[in-house]
Amino acid sequence: LMIRGIIPATITHHVLLGIVVVAVIWLLLTIFIGVFGADYISRRTFRPIKALTEKAASISSGDNLSERINIEHSSDEIGELAETFNDMFARLEDSFESEKRFVSDASHELRTPTTIILAECARAKKKARTKEDFIASLNNIEEQSNKMAHMISQLLSITRLDQGTAHMRMQEADFSAFLAVCCDEFVPANDRGIKLNMQIEPHIYLTFDPGLMVRVIQNLLENAYKYGRDNGNIIVALKRHKASASLFVIDDGIGISEEDQQYIFKRFWQADPSRGEDLGVGLGLSMVKQICEFHGGNITVISSPDEGSSFIVTLPAKQPTNK
Repeated sequence: LMIRGIIPATITHHVLLGIVVVAVIWLLLTIFIGVFGADYISRRTFRPIKALTEKAASISSGDNLSERINIEHSSDEIGELAETFNDMFARLEDSFESEKRFVSDASHELRTPTTIILAECARAKKKARTKEDFIASLNNIEEQSNKMAHMISQLLSITRLDQGTAHMRMQEADFSAFLAVCCDEFVPANDRGIKLNMQIEPHIYLTFDPGLMVRVIQNLLENAYKYGRDNGNIIVALKRHKASASLFVIDDGIGISEEDQQYIFKRFWQADPSRGEDLGVGLGLSMVKQICEFHGGNITVISSPDEGSSFIVTLPAKQPTNK
């Protein structure tokens, strides 16, 4: 059974028109939502990048490298990018501060020898009358020039360590044999009857830079001879522990007060000059500390006034081998 119906054409036209109107409205609404939604999402997405760019530009163009980029609630790639920028600024800040310290330290410490050299030159021109007078002035100039050259060399070495640009030649070697050779070849400026005794445990292998470790040993020995007691003793010992080795440089000299012990590893610090010693420029122990830390170790001191000093360098050690 088939049922057929007839509707006016005008009704069909109105229905189709309504469908078209609704479709157009939905299309326009969809386009509107799409455009403004995409704009909102893009703004929200790129807002941290814009903030990161503006902050990075502000830090790079300003004088305060200690500022950092803070992207809140961001643990995605943008957060990682911000951390990368922060690490870069931290390295730049360290490098800049190292350069400022170098310029400040050098200008401060070079002032005295430069003044002495100029004074000696003026004195030689005006007052020197004999060959002996000129030789005395030249000797003073030479002494101060050598002091300046030595200090500049130490400052450059420390700066390279600060900036991480020091060229390392790390190698695994028998540190016991190396230490013994360094002690045998060391020549003190004035031994004053002091005897050097070695108590070195054999076959202790470390990974170290020979050139830098020579400086550590020489500086500690120079320090021990300088402040040791006349006709006294210096002990250089090396002992193995489970995962480390300890180097001891022990003297029976004037010692270091507890108050001064917190400063002895600081750059350019010097003890009381009234002791009548040539105190150098206060860079030796600072460099020793940096080199030890560069090798993953540390240095400590045990001392009391008039009872001598014990400097202990602790370094990572290899397990005993049959080498």
